[in-house]
Amino acid sequence: MVRGSYDVVIVGAGPAGSVAAFALKRRNPRLRVLLTDKAVFPRDKACGDGLGAGAVAALRRLGLLGVVHDAISPLSVRVSGPDGTEATAVGPTVAGRDLSGYVLPREILDARLVAAAREVGVEMREGTSYHSSELTGNSRVITFKTGSRSNSVEAALMIGADGAYSRVRRDLGVGRQDDRFSSIAMRSYAKFSDPRRAPQEVMPLRLDFSDKVLPGYGWVFPVSDDVVNLGVGLPVSTMREKSLNPHNLLSAYVEDLRARGFIVEEPNKLLSHYLPHAGKLAPMAHPRAALIGDAAASINPLSGEGIVYAMVAAEMLAAALEGWNGLGHAELSGGLQLFEQKFRRRFRLHFASCTVANILMGHRRWANLVIRAASRDSHVMDAASLMLFDERRMYLSTGARILIRGTRR
Repeated sequence: MVRGSYDVVIVGAGPAGSVAAFALKRRNPRLRVLLTDKAVFPRDKACGDGLGAGAVAALRRLGLLGVVHDAISPLSVRVSGPDGTEATAVGPTVAGRDLSGYVLPREILDARLVAAAREVGVEMREGTSYHSSELTGNSRVITFKTGSRSNSVEAALMIGADGAYSRVRRDLGVGRQDDRFSSIAMRSYAKFSDPRRAPQEVMPLRLDFSDKVLPGYGWVFPVSDDVVNLGVGLPVSTMREKSLNPHNLLSAYVEDLRARGFIVEEPNKLLSHYLPHAGKLAPMAHPRAALIGDAAASINPLSGEGIVYAMVAAEMLAAALEGWNGLGHAELSGGLQLFEQKFRRRFRLHFASCTVANILMGHRRWANLVIRAASRDSHVMDAASLMLFDERRMYLSTGARILIRGTRR
């Protein structure tokens, strides 16, 4: 039995879903928008907790920058290679771009975004799991489960923002991401200090491509002055081929950090998560449905960041549907197609560049070459930072500088 009718039903209340709900309602207050999630907020979420420059810019455009008012804002990015070479980009301005970012635990960020959506009139249902959907003429009938009870609602548009293991994606006929375009990561929190850090200096965002984690990488992102989000990521294909365990990889990374002089207490709150990345972006526009965020595999293959693309996709989807009043099928269909075209056009070269860079950085020789070049040439390090945390693509001129600077003795 159908109980309730909406213009838009959004499955998943992470950054993609909450921002989509907020942006749609802000653009057209008359739309009836329902936001759902299987969890009850606040809730923890496996993530590196970083919000890059693109995510910050999206929050600013939407008037939501207040959600990060008390977050740590690192002023530099530091990477290290297998041979111990380090390179640093000092911000907040990098290559003329404002690269200001924040680190805020998802337990806090997501709850604040849900609250912002509620404040503009979005209806929220927590503890409600998506079960299935059926296309029926001019609407979709979407069934949810709350405990042992099932209930269905009708919507003109369903948005799947239910993450990497998206059930909406499956029901729309989009298969699971190929292992070649997927990673697995393990996140933890730990007390951390660097005896070499100057007093009052904010810890940098750190990415390590050391022998202990290749062909993956490790990260250390400061959550406070003495607590960090610490984790590792590696390709799913490599994990399966070599029977690697993310937990063991995290332990090896922690020992490597300690051997290099960092003081790392025992990590806690370990959570693993699956990262379907944009080396192969999923179809986003469907009949009376759309996929955004991790459900659409829009994760940076190089950095593992997905929040920026989730927020931007939500913002772009709302903009593409600005003229839709919840009724017209042609306007809805055209808006969904326009959204996907614009999103792919905007990020195509960026995602392709990051995919190639991710493959190269998984090899010791190339990781050493790139980071050695970055340590000698600020242009190379700036370009890498903008690929990691903004929308930069790789240019041939930067590739040439890497080869020249990286091979010089």
